[in-house]
Amino acid sequence: MSSIAEPLLRVEDLHVEFQTEDGVVKAVDGIDYEVGKGRTLGIVGESGSGKTVAALTTLGLTRAQGTRISGRIVFEGRDLLSLPEVELRRIRGNEIAMVFQDSLSALHPLYRVGAQIVEAVRAHQDVSKAQAKARTIELLGLVGIPDPGRRVDDYPHEFSGGMRQRAMIAMALANEPKLLIADEPTTALDVTVQAQILALLERLRGELGMGIVIVTHDLGVVAEMADEIAVMYAGRIVETAATEALLAGPEHPYTWGLLRSIPTLEGPRVEQLAPIPGGPPSLIDPPSGCHFHPRCAYAQPEHARIDPELRTIPGPPAQPAHRVACLLEADVRRRLWSELQAGREPAQALTAAGLPRAQATDGPPESHA
Repeated sequence: MSSIAEPLLRVEDLHVEFQTEDGVVKAVDGIDYEVGKGRTLGIVGESGSGKTVAALTTLGLTRAQGTRISGRIVFEGRDLLSLPEVELRRIRGNEIAMVFQDSLSALHPLYRVGAQIVEAVRAHQDVSKAQAKARTIELLGLVGIPDPGRRVDDYPHEFSGGMRQRAMIAMALANEPKLLIADEPTTALDVTVQAQILALLERLRGELGMGIVIVTHDLGVVAEMADEIAVMYAGRIVETAATEALLAGPEHPYTWGLLRSIPTLEGPRVEQLAPIPGGPPSLIDPPSGCHFHPRCAYAQPEHARIDPELRTIPGPPAQPAHRVACLLEADVRRRLWSELQAGREPAQALTAAGLPRAQATDGPPESHA
């Protein structure tokens, strides 16, 4: 993704590897993306695709013995990977904040919610406890918690799931960060609360002008609020584009699978969703060639040998570049997606596109699952 103005965050060729007893886990395998000021990037993929590891690495939370990190994470001109821990601590929670996936685990059960937010405020601001508490009450009101002056002294278990998530957002916003990373901010919440949380993030982005990275497994979550989407699979970005362009014309079979697995209000109620066959591959011993080929209904024999590069698709110059890592020819991909939209099954779409059916897709692959 390129932009005229210098992006707020730029990730370049990021690799994160963990040394384990079973081997080296290549959790993030060379990804690039940018986030502009006041813009939202959605990073989408199944569990185990490397989304959260990339987000945690931005904050320096994967630094540990046995971890190898390379590449660059440039935030306002500073490479975060080269900063010592003491300098990174000044940025973490202040200029860059994160809403963690499980709010019940992220909040300490033995401390009042308000006291934990007060601590976040005083860690980066030279203010009294009374001033920090007043700021905390203001923040709880900002994120829509009713009667914040009273609820500030409640414990986490006294909050509902949606309220805990709002409290986590309040804590992240305590120091008015320039970049907010939200890791699965709507997980385990009902649909109504999900919509409220996403609307809250969208409103706060407009009011504070911050950049947002939303990490999720659900394309539907980011379809309305993300400006750009990056689809991750097996530690790599396999497709990235402006949201409207990606949803209107997805180019990667994995993206097709994610979109086809989203429930819709159209069609008969008895119609089943179309899951992606198999499971995510091992990041210790990933498949050869295209990492998605064991699960891909459209894979050809050479796809097991050739590792695809992320290539730019010609498009409007005003939009962020649409890039995809797929070995199928562009015209073939478009014919396949058109057939799928028309209600064809993958095997029928292959026949219509003039390609042989390369493999069965009615079960998980024998290896790398």
